[in-house]
Amino acid sequence: MTENASTLPARLPSGRAPYSSWWLLAKGGSPLADVLTVGGAVGRVLPAFSHEDEAEMFLWFGYALEDGWHVRETSAGELASLLCGPCADVGGVALDPLPGMAEAGTLDLVSVDRKRFVRRIVAGGEGRPIAAPGQGRGSQ
Repeated sequence: MTENASTLPARLPSGRAPYSSWWLLAKGGSPLADVLTVGGAVGRVLPAFSHEDEAEMFLWFGYALEDGWHVRETSAGELASLLCGPCADVGGVALDPLPGMAEAGTLDLVSVDRKRFVRRIVAGGEGRPIAAPGQGRGSQ
């Protein structure tokens, strides 16, 4: 069965558009709380998760719960603000990384340039999917 634009919205959770919510690992409760960044090939990288369960798994297997880290949902706009403000120094965003990828040196396989990621989420995810560096044709 082939999918077309009219069948895709029915597959999304009710009230949620693509790229509308992300989950981060954070300390504190403020909107731009201290968020977890990890080391990658491009410097510091912000792990961002498309599902809460993936973020919880990363937290559970990678970082001590007693250190105050927790999973926090964020909107695409808030994430863009975070990446243009307090996290403007990160080199990229790791999309749904697995625990241990930073230590194994494979985080760059799921990382996207910070500016490219912000452009994509600000545009609402329209167009081609976000691809990690070296994937797809050309650059955006």
